[in-house]
Amino acid sequence: MGNDRFTDMDGDSDMELAVSVSTGASVYFLDDDLSYNASVTGIGSGTHKPMAAGDIDGDGVAELVVGDASGNAPAFWVMEYNSSSGQYEVVYTHVPPAQVPVYCIEIADVDGDGSAEILRGQQNHECVVSSWDGTNIVDEHTFFLAYNPYMVRAVDWDGDGEVEIISVDRTTTARVRVYSWTGSAFAAEYTSVDMGEPLYGFAMADMDGDGGLEMVVSMENYYASYQGVMYMLTSTGPDQYSIYWRGGFAGRYVYLYDAADWDGDGLMELAVGSYDFQTFPRGTFAVTYEWDPDTTTLVEDWVSHELPYGYSGRARFLDLDGDGDLELVVPNEGGILYAFSPDDRDWIMSSGDMG
Repeated sequence: MGNDRFTDMDGDSDMELAVSVSTGASVYFLDDDLSYNASVTGIGSGTHKPMAAGDIDGDGVAELVVGDASGNAPAFWVMEYNSSSGQYEVVYTHVPPAQVPVYCIEIADVDGDGSAEILRGQQNHECVVSSWDGTNIVDEHTFFLAYNPYMVRAVDWDGDGEVEIISVDRTTTARVRVYSWTGSAFAAEYTSVDMGEPLYGFAMADMDGDGGLEMVVSMENYYASYQGVMYMLTSTGPDQYSIYWRGGFAGRYVYLYDAADWDGDGLMELAVGSYDFQTFPRGTFAVTYEWDPDTTTLVEDWVSHELPYGYSGRARFLDLDGDGDLELVVPNEGGILYAFSPDDRDWIMSSGDMG
């Protein structure tokens, strides 16, 4: 749900978590103990629904933006909590002239005007940048983002004080793509070499402790070897980037989204939400990796017990209970979220079955 560690949607000073299921048209709101709080129905169809939370209208309250990947419905819905009714409600429905499946959503100030924009990556490989004009959400800019982009992030990667828009190819080629605002349009700042196979996801964090952000990107079926591979890229200066490290692992389906120092050891841990080992132990696990400065490589740091079902989505580090310590929240195919602490391989809490 966005990129924040803690998002208070209803003003109660506690965290709320929004999730959707690929088999239905509902968005569920969960409390910080992963218990059911509320739901909104009639949102799209039975497809994955990308989401992000942020204050898009400048009123100081976070809205939830939910995209639809079906292509036969609005591009996205905006939801917020109504304190009078005590319910989460759809307050805006964005219907552009051309309805294209939306694969990813990001909320950030990408043009430096002081207000947040909504970025949506679409099936037609484009990114549409929209903003609130006081009455409506207006599509302002469109540019090529990546082939079938399943992730888009907006961060200042190279430390030049400007936000970069980052995505990766899921089909056709396997390139990392970086864009920035020129003052009138979004232009390509960097395009990597073709890495050979579809890129499944990525995380942005200071993995090696040098004070700058690294990008760790995952590839599935590395050159038809049925193995997951991770690449790490770094910025070498303003508007300059390069591949820093590559490593192969025995598992498959290496879905990446998040990294954080969740165990307090001063090193960033990278969360792998779905990891189907090709060798023993075989199954689906949550796994974290961290950078080893001695061997200059990513090494396995923690492995959960086997998850009940054979597929899992992108995992997130979240401060569920607001105590300053992060939990690792992992979705699983059975419609259940599992939360872990770094001290144990067993999950410490789980949600109800959302289908």
